Amino acid sequence: MAPIFKSQFRYTFSVSPGPTFLRLYFYHSVYSGINESDFFFTITSRVYTLLSNFTASLIVAAMEPQVDSIVKEFIIHVWESQTSLNITFPPSPTFYAFGNGIEICSMPNNLYFKGDSEPIPFVGAHDLFYVDNYTALETIYRLNVAGASFEERDTGMFRKWQDDSNYIFGAAVGLTWQGNDTDIRYTPATPANTAPTAVYSSRRSMGPVASINLNHNLSWLFPVDSGFNYLVQLHFCNILSV
Repeated sequence: MAPIFKSQFRYTFSVSPGPTFLRLYFYHSVYSGINESDFFFTITSRVYTLLSNFTASLIVAAMEPQVDSIVKEFIIHVWESQTSLNITFPPSPTFYAFGNGIEICSMPNNLYFKGDSEPIPFVGAHDLFYVDNYTALETIYRLNVAGASFEERDTGMFRKWQDDSNYIFGAAVGLTWQGNDTDIRYTPATPANTAPTAVYSSRRSMGPVASINLNHNLSWLFPVDSGFNYLVQLHFCNILSV
């Protein structure tokens, strides 16, 4: 079941100020006799346009492997002056809007939004990018390298971590290692909410033979849309054998 909107509709939620996860759930299907191709809509939240002329059926049709549902995850900022968070669904002219679920989850400060104090360098350039409170982020990929997919073991934010094997480029998949009951020593600069222990309990490496490593790379391939800036976070843990 899903609510169907022929005209603009708005949800309002009482929330705390600060950075916030917003997850939107869609299961593409025929609802109330309306064909899948008749759902085209935009989703906004205050100054942010999160989805524009969005249709779940086309997104799902292009995904590999095939899925029936999708989750769109965004990170937006709730201002101190806000007492509520509005999420608005305006359908495109002559079309409909729908949604299957909305999830809002508070998150720690400085997890992704660093402000003016910590600009992010552009890869291959000398320019700096500032992720300020007017910037909305959409999660595209979040991988657990050499480990299994999981969600329930995250640090209270219900982030979904995917197995990385579908994104390895080429035949060189490297060597994998997984630890059991690994004791991760977090630091003030990398607190425990940065990523759960399960992420740091597995790894993928090229192997110990340097002469073989010179002949290939360990690479991941991610299809993305052009015209956007992409924030890449890499998680590393120095694993010691005792």
